[in-house]
Amino acid sequence: MALPEEDDDSGPLCCCEYLNDKGEKGHLLALCCDCQELDQICDRLFKGKAIEKSNLIKIFQVGCDRVRIPTCFGAGARRLDQLMDTTALPPFVIVPLWMYVSSWHLIATMMSFLVVPIAVMMYYRLVLRHRRRTQFFMSWGLVSVFLIYGTFYFCVGSSIEVIQFSAVTVLFVFTLMAFFASKHGPGVVKKQTGASSATKNMFKVLPESTAVSDVAARVQRKRHASNEGDLNSVENGCLRQETTVIEMSNAIGGELQVCSEAANQGLDDWCDVCGLMRPERAGHCRICSHCVHRLDHHCVWIDSCVGAGNHRSFLLAALLFVMGGLWGGYLSLDHLCSLQLHQMPDCSAVYSDRRTALVFVSVIYTLFAVSCVLVLLLQQFHLITHNWTYRERKLASRSHRWAEALAERDAGFISNWRDFLLMKVETKAPDRATKLTVL
Repeated sequence: MALPEEDDDSGPLCCCEYLNDKGEKGHLLALCCDCQELDQICDRLFKGKAIEKSNLIKIFQVGCDRVRIPTCFGAGARRLDQLMDTTALPPFVIVPLWMYVSSWHLIATMMSFLVVPIAVMMYYRLVLRHRRRTQFFMSWGLVSVFLIYGTFYFCVGSSIEVIQFSAVTVLFVFTLMAFFASKHGPGVVKKQTGASSATKNMFKVLPESTAVSDVAARVQRKRHASNEGDLNSVENGCLRQETTVIEMSNAIGGELQVCSEAANQGLDDWCDVCGLMRPERAGHCRICSHCVHRLDHHCVWIDSCVGAGNHRSFLLAALLFVMGGLWGGYLSLDHLCSLQLHQMPDCSAVYSDRRTALVFVSVIYTLFAVSCVLVLLLQQFHLITHNWTYRERKLASRSHRWAEALAERDAGFISNWRDFLLMKVETKAPDRATKLTVL
């Protein structure tokens, strides 16, 4: 009699099947089956014994491996953390629950607005700080905006004029459009290819047989750390020959040619991480791991860098949010307290009904968020007025060389704003002579 054929694990997976971290085939129906760590914990709980931390970690890892979403086309069930950033999920529960609890009573509102920010800071320090990138804050902002507008739509929209309601809706839609526009295209510096790029990079292109070793790479990283690290390792933009040149010579065994001091008056533009020559005013983002033209900062609320490509849309989104928040907050507060000139508003009955209490809490939350964004806008307007970026202003506080460069960039109020509004992304490397050349 012929033996039954064994299951072929190399074939396509069913929509509910998956391969676990050990390479074994599993099924979504076996989510809680065959977990030795869970059995051991339950056994120790019944016996009153202590639970080892290693078993808890294993259960968490097994749980992450088994919580999957069915997919088609032979890919099987995919892990949730492979399909999306799991840190973006908590705000979908925390923000609505926070606003609901805050609407119980005035004391609950005051306590929740004190406890929740502290809890978010602790969550960031314990969980998010160890991650290079997270969408938690972007998710928090989007959930908050949609929830506040939903409260305004269902609880206030029917009690105000159509023109007023339409104005808030238009501002809400345009804010979202500007937000999504600011998330894409910050102006990433692309590595130039072709024969012409060899003359524009700091180092000439080396054949694979003479590739720079790890020792030389570490020396280069130390040499070019002046943008974000110790700025005292470079004197007047020139290399200290008595240390770094000797180390480089021993590392790659090549002849080094150091440029003259007159040709090295600019700031360092070589990015050792991206391996390219940055255009002027470009910077490297350690979170996104790429260089950005005219880098201002990395904003966690849009989960993207703010650079030459999206700086204007970023400010437009912030400005529209402030306008929509102030206008919607005024209409909501007028609906609750009947705001009138020469009279004190009467908001004593806002907690008499759950709907009015929810509107009042959303108004407080909106005014708090608008105040924070308004401070950001004032800071950005100050920087643009002087033709500076946040990154450059921060580096200027560490080095006199950067402070002198910032003073030279300020061309006046009108010229600075005109250059910002008509800003074009630089695509060429700086024309200044390179500081170090490997022959």
